[in-house]
Order: sequence, then structure tokens, then C-alpha cells
Amino acid sequence: MDSLVDQHISYQWLVLIPIVAGFIGWITNWLAIKMIFYPRVWRGVKLGSFKLGWQGIIHRKSSGFAKAIGKQVSENMLQAEDLLPEVTNERANFFISKFPTLWKEIEGGEFLPDMLGEHWQKMSPLQQQMVKMQIRFDSRSLLLELVKIARAKFVDRFDIRKVISHRLSKDSRLLAELFGSIARPELRMIEIYGLYFGAFIGAIEGLLFTLTEMSWTVFVFGTLVGAITNWLAIEMIFRPRFPKKILGIEFQGLFPKRQNKIAAQFAVVGEEHVLPVSAFVDEIMKVLEDQDFIDDLEQTARRFIHRILGNYVDHLPEGVSVDDIADKAIEFYYQKQPTLEPQLVAELKRLLESDYRVAEIIEDNLSQLPKDKFERVLRIVFEQDETTLIIIGAVIGFMISGMQFMIFA
Repeated sequence: MDSLVDQHISYQWLVLIPIVAGFIGWITNWLAIKMIFYPRVWRGVKLGSFKLGWQGIIHRKSSGFAKAIGKQVSENMLQAEDLLPEVTNERANFFISKFPTLWKEIEGGEFLPDMLGEHWQKMSPLQQQMVKMQIRFDSRSLLLELVKIARAKFVDRFDIRKVISHRLSKDSRLLAELFGSIARPELRMIEIYGLYFGAFIGAIEGLLFTLTEMSWTVFVFGTLVGAITNWLAIEMIFRPRFPKKILGIEFQGLFPKRQNKIAAQFAVVGEEHVLPVSAFVDEIMKVLEDQDFIDDLEQTARRFIHRILGNYVDHLPEGVSVDDIADKAIEFYYQKQPTLEPQLVAELKRLLESDYRVAEIIEDNLSQLPKDKFERVLRIVFEQDETTLIIIGAVIGFMISGMQFMIFA
């Protein structure tokens, strides 16, 4: 009878060891995933200088991750010139059409008496008419050139890497949403792989225990299951980069295999949450309000005024120079700016919304990225704490194995 009981217990061990090992593999991988995202703030205990606790990897290292993502985006996915559409006659005329009254005043020179004041009064009717005709003739081409120059200066000053990094690091939840949305299938597969790998290693453990009847194998294999399943699951997300046949079965890392789909998901989240058109308009305004940018545009405007009035310098009234007129013109603009700028910004936003192609550009560039560079988009989340996650998996595996041993002891 005792031998039958012993045999029953042995069979029980053989059946339960792979099951428990599979559970260890699943729970350690599940916990590893949770530890990437949770908790958002540090949780634990402090005893003097000793601290024991945890903060989600993404939230704890959000600044570093944000910089890395900003670097990836600026180098491989999106350039500053992609964000602003090319300045064409068609777009300029469309924009101008939104301000018919203002443009009528510009082309008709109706603003000149108010803008130039006493300088305008000193000009003869013939000189006044000649200036108006020159403005009517040059105004559209000069505006187009001015906008092109402004665009070029903006592209030169707009640091997309810095902007992306700042927006992502400002709220770590946005970073977590970005990674969670693009890696959700891979994260689920980590859990499933943990279960399969754990059960497989557990079967080897059961066989070894049957042959040796050494209880220490329970602890050794439980620890190995916790560590190996975490490491192997992470590796199988990224490796192999290209399809490879092993024993006649084709394998490819989940992340490189889903490159096109991940590119589409990353692009949508990037446009909707990381750099939506409203945020981009805000960034445009920051650049426009930069004093160096303003000084450059003022110099450009002065050159335009010199060009317009260049043929009439000798005909200007005594005591009136082109520089005087330029000063008056710039001063007049700043007087009108408080009422004019909100309308200009609103129309600019509408224009950008109709041609905002951030998602399309990111998706195209990311889907065509070489596999090694593409891997960096997500790998940075795992690699910095990969060793920690593996060690935690080993510790949890050891503890669960201890519980398993105590139950059957």
C-alpha cells in the first residue's frame, strides 16, 4: 500500500512540476511587464538611507527614454521641413484669400498714409502714386518670398528632437501610452511564452527529479524558469530580425515581423498625442516670438522695403530716407499685431490641419527603416533594466519553488 502511495505521489509530482513551472514562467513574465509600466510613482518603504521599492521603468527613466525617442524620431522618422508644407503660389493665394479686406488695403496702398504719417505727406501726388503702383506690382511676390524665408528660418531653428523629448518627458503617462499602444501584442506574447517555456523546462525538471530524486532540483529549476523565461521572451520579441528556419519551422522576432503595423500605430499615436497640429502651432509661435527670429525677419523686411523703394530714393522728399520709411513700416506692423496675429494664427492652423501629414511621413519612414535601427525604437525600454527583470524573475521563481517544495514535503 505504501508503495502505491509513494508511486501516486511521484506521479503527482511529475504532473504538477511542469504545471507549476509554467505558472512560474507566466507569473514572472506578467510581473516583469507590469513593472515596466507600474507604479507611476515610487512605492516602497524607507528605513533611513535604506530604500526598498519600485517605480515603473518607463516612469522612472522617462527623461532618458524621451531623449532616446526624440533622437530616433529626428534621425529616422521626421524632419522639421516635413512639418511645414512647401510655400507655393497656390498655397499663398489660398491663404491671402482668407483676408480679402486686408489684402485689398495692402494692394491699394490704403495703409500708407497711416503707416508713414508725415513722411507720406511730404511726398508729391506723383511719388505717392508711383509707390502705390510698385507695391501693387510687387506685393504678392514679395510676400511669397518673405514667407519662404520665414519658413527656412523656422526649419533652421526648430529642434524636433528637443520638442519631442520635452513633450514626452513632461508627462510620463504619454510615454507609457506610446509604448503600450505599439507593443501590446508583443507584451501579451511575453506572458504566453513564459507559460510555454516554463512548462517545457518544468518537464525537464520532472524528468531529472525522477532520475535523481534530489529535492534541490526543484529550487534550481524554479529559479532557472523565472530567469530564463524572462530573458528568452524578451529576446524572442526582437530575434531573429529576419525569418529563419529552425527544424523546418520558420521563426522571426515579433517586433521586426510586425514592422509595418507597428509603424502605423506609432505614427497615429505620434500625430494624435505626441505632436498634434495644435501643439505644432504652439511650437511655431514659440519660434516666431524668439527675439533672434524677429530680428532676422525685421532685417529681411528692411531689405524688401529697400528693394521696393530703390528706384525712388532720389525722388523721396528731403529729409526722408528709406530707413525712415522702413522704421515706420515695422512700427506700424507692431501696432496692428495684437488684432492681426490671432486671425493669422487661426488661419495658419486651419491651413496646417488640411495638410498635416505627420502620421503618413512617420509611417512611411518607420516601415522602411532597417531592422537594426527599427529595433531601437522599442528595445530601449527593456535593455536598461533587462538584467533587473531577469533577476526578479529568478527570485520569484525560487520563492514559488520553495512553496511547491513545502506543499509536497
